[in-house]
Amino acid sequence: KEIENELTVVENGVRRYKTFEELREEGRKKCDQIRQNLVDKFNPDLIIDFATLTGAILIALGEYKAGLFTNSDKLAKELFEAGEKSNDELWQFPLSKKYNEMLSSPVADMANISHPDRLAGSITAAEFLHNFANDTPWAHIDIAGTSWVSSETETSPKGATGFGVRLIYEFLKNYK
Repeated sequence: KEIENELTVVENGVRRYKTFEELREEGRKKCDQIRQNLVDKFNPDLIIDFATLTGAILIALGEYKAGLFTNSDKLAKELFEAGEKSNDELWQFPLSKKYNEMLSSPVADMANISHPDRLAGSITAAEFLHNFANDTPWAHIDIAGTSWVSSETETSPKGATGFGVRLIYEFLKNYK
């Protein structure tokens, strides 16, 4: 089977490539291409991305909290505090080698979804993104459940919520 997908990874100034088997979910590839371009061009101090990455997070958390995945305990704490102040609440999910191993592929460095059963969908989606963060403090906030609400809440009318705007504003006000 030919490998058609490749993302550039830069580690310590050395350009490397990771191949992945794209089984589904085109958006993950786009997130990583954007992330790598940012890392290559700007060498950021941290990366925070918001995406409606998986329907699995909606099943886990409903419309009330977004899923947080991060490689930094400090960043997690700061984002939780910003979420409490802004009423954009988060729930942290684990990242680990075991979940990353669920992305193994017989034809590439990794697959972009766990297979064959797509177990732990939100976690493995975040692990896929995590593979491209390198050593940069990184957080992924899965807003698939919180970006749209079926009825009015104290912070949003029914419909699109703008979830994360208040949270990132609070985070940036206190970022050092």
